[in-house]
Amino acid sequence: MLVKQVINGGPAHASGISAGDWLVALGEKKLTETNYKRLLAASRPGTPLRAIAFRADRLMEFSLVPAEPASNEWTIKKPEQSEGEVVPAPWLQ
Repeated sequence: MLVKQVINGGPAHASGISAGDWLVALGEKKLTETNYKRLLAASRPGTPLRAIAFRADRLMEFSLVPAEPASNEWTIKKPEQSEGEVVPAPWLQ
C-alpha cells in the first residue's frame, strides 16, 4: 500500500513513516488497501504495532503507535460575556 500523505504530528509521522513509502505489513499481517482500516480498528490506541515498508529499495521497520481517532466535530457558541473589546464580524456590518 502506497503512503500518499502523512499528517505532521500524527502517529505515522511520529513513527518515521513518510509519503512515498510502500507499506507491506502491519502488526504481523500482510497489509492491503482493503484490510488496512480493519487492522487499524482492531489495534489498541497506545499499543505499538510493527509496520514493515519499502522506502525506495530499502526494507524498513517502524514502531507505529495508534492513537484515538481525531474528532471532526466543531461547536460554535456565542460567548455569554465578552472579555475586553468586542469587534463585530465584518460580514455583519
